[in-house]
Amino acid sequence: MLKHWIVLATLLSISLTAGCGHNPQKQKQYFLNSGKKFLAMGQPREATIQFRNALQLDPRFVEAYRSLGQAYYQLQEWPEAAAALSLAAELDPKNMETHFVLAEVYLNSRDFPNAEKEVALILKRKPQDLSAIQLQGAALAGSGNKDGALESFQKVSQLQPDDPSSYINLGIVESAMQRIGDADKHFRKAIEMSPHTLPAYLNLANMYRQQHRLTDAEAVLSEGEKNNPDSPVIYLSLADVLYADGKDQVADGVVNDLREKQPNSVQNELAIYDLYFTHKNLDRAEDACQHALKIAPQRVDIKQRLIELDLGRGDLKTATALNDQILQKDSTNLISHIIRGRILMASGMKGDSIAELRQQLAVAPDSPEAHYYLGIALWQNEDLVQAETELRRAIELDPSSVSALHNLAELELFRGEKNVAIEPASRCVALRPSDSFERLLLGRAYLQAGELASAREQFVYAEQLSPRDPNVHLNLAQCSAEEHNLDGAKAELETALKIDPQFTPALRRLAELDLMLKQGPQAIARVQAYGASNPDSAEAHTILGSLYLAREDYPAAQSEFEQAIKIDPNHLSAYLELGQIYQHTGQVDLAIGRYQSALTLQPQFAPLMILIGDLYLEKSDVSSARKYFEQALAIKPDFAIAANNLAWVYAEQGVKLDEAFDLARRAEQELPQLDTVADTLGWVQYRRNQYAAAIPLFQECIQKEPSEPLYRYHLGMALVANGQREKGREALEAALRLNLAGPDAQQARQMMAQMH
Repeated sequence: MLKHWIVLATLLSISLTAGCGHNPQKQKQYFLNSGKKFLAMGQPREATIQFRNALQLDPRFVEAYRSLGQAYYQLQEWPEAAAALSLAAELDPKNMETHFVLAEVYLNSRDFPNAEKEVALILKRKPQDLSAIQLQGAALAGSGNKDGALESFQKVSQLQPDDPSSYINLGIVESAMQRIGDADKHFRKAIEMSPHTLPAYLNLANMYRQQHRLTDAEAVLSEGEKNNPDSPVIYLSLADVLYADGKDQVADGVVNDLREKQPNSVQNELAIYDLYFTHKNLDRAEDACQHALKIAPQRVDIKQRLIELDLGRGDLKTATALNDQILQKDSTNLISHIIRGRILMASGMKGDSIAELRQQLAVAPDSPEAHYYLGIALWQNEDLVQAETELRRAIELDPSSVSALHNLAELELFRGEKNVAIEPASRCVALRPSDSFERLLLGRAYLQAGELASAREQFVYAEQLSPRDPNVHLNLAQCSAEEHNLDGAKAELETALKIDPQFTPALRRLAELDLMLKQGPQAIARVQAYGASNPDSAEAHTILGSLYLAREDYPAAQSEFEQAIKIDPNHLSAYLELGQIYQHTGQVDLAIGRYQSALTLQPQFAPLMILIGDLYLEKSDVSSARKYFEQALAIKPDFAIAANNLAWVYAEQGVKLDEAFDLARRAEQELPQLDTVADTLGWVQYRRNQYAAAIPLFQECIQKEPSEPLYRYHLGMALVANGQREKGREALEAALRLNLAGPDAQQARQMMAQMH
């Protein structure tokens, strides 16, 4: 924010007189002044009520609209602030202060075109207004017009050469334009002019950090600490850079220095919590929370941070207990209700989680957090369209929500909408340019879109920001592989393993590259060596088993997967791989057993239920198959394959045929390209004695797959039942020639015998 709106009106202490209730002019003025009192006391929510009371008495009360906009500004409720201030500007268009604040509101809500329009109105009247020119520069920078922004900030520095903020803004734009020398010079000039100007140190250090000049960033922040010994943000920024540079002990010392200087600051402890949480040091983050709680034991938000830590560790029991304590004292606490929804989600109770979050949105429809977590719950429930809607609503309500933007980008990548993903991923980087996590996301979006140069640029940025993160090199390896530079890809993966020898995703990818290069023995030797050094790594055995499976060495693969399960009984992929082996080798019962073990670990995994049901069909155990298909459809009602398979089972059993028809038709609408689905619909129609409707469906299947005997068998049975006996005989004979087997072949022969 470039300028704070200061309330200039004098706040008067007014009491109602006996006649006030009968005088609308006095009443509206009372409500206005009362609202201003609430604002002065830091109670903007209460102030909005009074300003609205004033506007009910006089809908054209300009000052009430301005004050209402100010209250919403303090609440950071930008759409409401914009609405109130727009009405004030409409009623009093010559008041430049209203246009100025409205521009700030648009700027904060990232509505840069409207911000530019408001600034243009001001500059038309006051072309040399420095604050307006600064706002213009910020709006142009936000909309991506860096040249225009640079021109605005250069003008400010010329008009106000003694103001360090003009040089800071100039440096920020120059840094974004990669004019590093100019930016460095202007940040340094601002520091020289005012050694106590924090943004100069912070922005210069941030620029150095993006260039992987961590030592320079440390030096700048250390200088800032000496000149600003009471500024927590300098200490925490310095600690952050030190952690990024691997100097954990020195960073801890900086944090302790801050605590010694300001031992009773809750705000500092919460900022320290955020620092440690970002660096995934959950134990130290918990210590910071406990420090804060000792200072302010009644603060519910601190307890909610402790719950976040429990969720991060997967300790749902502790998280639930503490959250329930909060709700027992305050049953309307929105954040704790949202947390309850998250706990239900983490417990696999997706339906209950969605219901809880929808209930909270009924109470607080404009809660970005509730929309965000509902979007995540819907995504987990595989309702991707609604998930996207909720995430976009969360962003609309809070345009600076990096979590919502990040997950929207991830969702679009998951859906294969890589070009759509680039926009929210770019906004994440704009909001957090020094966060390697966001750089990796944008890089992956570019990579999937085939924009390899842009992807590599982001991955290199990420490497500069987090040189010790093996994920960076994993992504660089993928980029090199897409560029057909397999040697470069291997080098990046080996670097990832040097950084973190336990980073098995790099080991798996290296093994896959060895296979691509026809170096299977080398791949096996590499993973065996890793397993020897890490005997308790279940993942090493799983990777080795996958290599043996690729060579169709089933006994060796089976041994490795079983060893992985022995080390980690909850290793899901090992059960799935074992099930695959047993399927390949015709051991259906053993395959079912392994898949059922996997299902115990993921009881809501509907596709796995379909797989188990299909294996029961293979055994001709239709009743067991039906049970799994029904469970899958109960978990995921829009699962077309589950609907198709259940319809088939009902048709085979001759039960619920009308329901079977509805299921089959729904599946056919979702998957019109699959001949198996059309065949199911035809077979259901046959069982319902709708032979004329079934025949064209079977004919369509035969056109798509003429060598499938089952389709010809079904066509023959339908033709015979429809009175077309000769054509039916021909279809049944063709099915038998194509090696129709099992009970279907027996039924075909019986039908043909009856026709003699």
